[in-house]
Amino acid sequence: MIIMNEYVVSLIIVDTSSFEKEQFDFISAKSASVVSLFELLKSKDIKLLVHPVLDREIRKHIKDSGVFKSVEKLKNTLSQMKNFMIKNRYCDNKLIENLNNTNVDNLLSEAYSKYYSDAIILDYPDPKIIFSQYFNNIAPFSKEKNKKSEFPDAFIIQSVKDYLSLNPNERLLVVSGDNDWKAAFKDNNKVIWKESIVDALTFLNSVDSILSTKKIEKIFESVKSDLEESINDIFYDCPCQVNGFDEWEDTIINTAKLKNIISDIKPLKVTRDKLILRVGISLSVTGSGKKFQSDYSAWDDEDKRYLFKSYNDISFDNGILDTDIEVDIDYDFNAPESTAEISDIKIIDNSWLLVDEVTEVSVIETSRF
Repeated sequence: MIIMNEYVVSLIIVDTSSFEKEQFDFISAKSASVVSLFELLKSKDIKLLVHPVLDREIRKHIKDSGVFKSVEKLKNTLSQMKNFMIKNRYCDNKLIENLNNTNVDNLLSEAYSKYYSDAIILDYPDPKIIFSQYFNNIAPFSKEKNKKSEFPDAFIIQSVKDYLSLNPNERLLVVSGDNDWKAAFKDNNKVIWKESIVDALTFLNSVDSILSTKKIEKIFESVKSDLEESINDIFYDCPCQVNGFDEWEDTIINTAKLKNIISDIKPLKVTRDKLILRVGISLSVTGSGKKFQSDYSAWDDEDKRYLFKSYNDISFDNGILDTDIEVDIDYDFNAPESTAEISDIKIIDNSWLLVDEVTEVSVIETSRF
């Protein structure tokens, strides 16, 4: 009888929902999590599983990804501001031209194809098994949901179960935020389930990892003061929204100060000279923006537009911003805590920074246009 180590993983399958949560970022445009996962799988020789249905789902959603939309938005913005950007030497015409010629859809698809080039492609299961699950409300089918929409997942999940039956020495890590997937595998002792790619990275980095969780925490503590000093520069001038003040426009952060760490430190990458950590932080922030003044603006009834708009300047203090960042740390493996240095800090989603609990607001009646 083979007694499997609880922490041994030889296979992994990642559901579409988990890639969607990380914006299908196969090129590390916004976050290192997805690429770090594939690099870690390669270093540990963990094989990827994929089903033709899952493959088509992922490729279909790449064009709807946050990364794709962000780059397209950047192209449009630079196109509109081209003369201003070039005149003030923020960039040159060649940079804008190169960006416009960049096909992000192709970059994402090619990167995805590269990472899955050696994946094990699962066969289709017996349809009789799927229809039996459907009529008997067996997961992923359930009475509460539209059961017909679960057929793609049912084919994928049953294919995985068939593969594990034929390969009894394998142990599978399932990465999915879909509770129907979790329910379908809940009684399978060959499966470990993690809800997200970040959780999967944290788990895999703890399996035969070169650094213990305690050691990683000590390294982070050794650079925490540098992080505190860097926070204001990282968040300065970042666009934000203020909860309860939706009418404000062009709101930005003026100052930011680290209050505390609000979530567990999650390792995305652990090597002998680099750490990439996902960290949840709470900041105390101040900011400013403008507020539209309809009473001092001129509306043209015929053209249905404002001839000019008047605004008041606004500012706020004592705001609270909770968000995630990624911290890259370089270090010497032989003396990690004394040599650790922050090499990069990234805001995970700087397109959606929501400031809460604002209590002090100032309005300057400038009536500027």
